[in-house]
Amino acid sequence: MVRIQKRSGQSEEFIQGKLEDSLRKAGASTEVARRVSAKISPREGQSTSELRRAVADELRKEDPALSAAYAATRRLSARSSARTSAGVVHVHESLLRSLDLSSGATARLSLGGKEAEVRLEKSSDLRHSEIELSRADLQRLGAREGSRQEFRISR
Repeated sequence: MVRIQKRSGQSEEFIQGKLEDSLRKAGASTEVARRVSAKISPREGQSTSELRRAVADELRKEDPALSAAYAATRRLSARSSARTSAGVVHVHESLLRSLDLSSGATARLSLGGKEAEVRLEKSSDLRHSEIELSRADLQRLGAREGSRQEFRISR
């Protein structure tokens, strides 16, 4: 049993099936998800960030576009705020860094086939796993307030 280190600092048992599910949510077929996850052998204490990079590298050999989609997909809690204008998404600085994006960048925010073009703005009021957007954008994407969902943030 290999344990990996989550961003929260907690350690969790690595479960191959969770990796396969994550790959399928990014658009991989069941066959590709199984093949890629079978090639991943995490080491004890490996961070989820390191693991995501290793998976993206392996996935790139199968399908470069799918690798990019996987790398840009995050499970995030969405909340609306009156301070956030339509077309703007507030995110934590560490999320911007992990996606190799900067504050003020224009990006596409996708959820379940729905998409919105947004401007990313840094916010220190949020946790790494949260985003804040206008109520209109939240509704347009079909996101449920406060629930963790698979968002894709891409250029």
